[in-house]
Amino acid sequence: MARRRKPRGALAAPSTPGRPRVADKLRPARRAASAAQASPPGGARATPWRARTLAAEAWSLTARTSSRTAPIVVVSGLLCGALLVGTDLSRQMVAVVWLLPTYVVLGAVLALAIDTLDGGAGRIGPALRAGIGSVLGLVVAGLFSQLAILIFLLLLVIPGVLRYLSYLLVYPLVVSGESGGFDALRLSAERMRGRRAAAGGAVLLTGWPMLLAMGIDWVVYGDPLVSLLGTEGAPAPAWLEVLLTAMAGFFPLPLTMLTAVLYHRTAPAGA
Repeated sequence: MARRRKPRGALAAPSTPGRPRVADKLRPARRAASAAQASPPGGARATPWRARTLAAEAWSLTARTSSRTAPIVVVSGLLCGALLVGTDLSRQMVAVVWLLPTYVVLGAVLALAIDTLDGGAGRIGPALRAGIGSVLGLVVAGLFSQLAILIFLLLLVIPGVLRYLSYLLVYPLVVSGESGGFDALRLSAERMRGRRAAAGGAVLLTGWPMLLAMGIDWVVYGDPLVSLLGTEGAPAPAWLEVLLTAMAGFFPLPLTMLTAVLYHRTAPAGA
């Protein structure tokens, strides 16, 4: 007699005990069903690990979530721009003051992206709450990962680049609740082992908007604008600073979405 096969889509093992992940808190039943997807050894999803495939998924996710990420990014940028032009603080001091709100926005965008990849609605309210709840962990993970990358870059360029690729999952791990700020560095490096080459190519295909943003920043605050506006040392118009600050948050979105895609692909079966 033929052996009866297990129905496709049966629930997998429950996620690891501990602090609930973002998607668990948003949609427990949906999250459990999503965990039933087949996963090869090591936890990676059974889809090709090619740079173009990863980048295409990231750009697609950027487009799918744009109607929900745009309000978060624009409001944050307008508030930061208003702080920049409405006070006597330098741009460097504004960056320091705006550090926590920046990580809140990053956490909210990642929570929204992860929930969307898991089949959820990716609602703004729960995503913002997730961003606020994970902000301290994001700050710790961000500071230590960037410090480690800087140290390796100063020693030799290539090790610094490899370290950067190893830490691509740091922020999604913290936002999902799967790891704390310190442990995220180790866990990210473990999951990215053997996958950094494809991820590096995808970073180039999704990170070029950030290079564009840096070029715009140089034009606005560098010599080219001086020649356009007249007298040397003339500041950029206030409206232009606010507008560009509001737009600045859109440039890193494809790269941020890439980290969510990588996290989703490397999540262990049942997680």
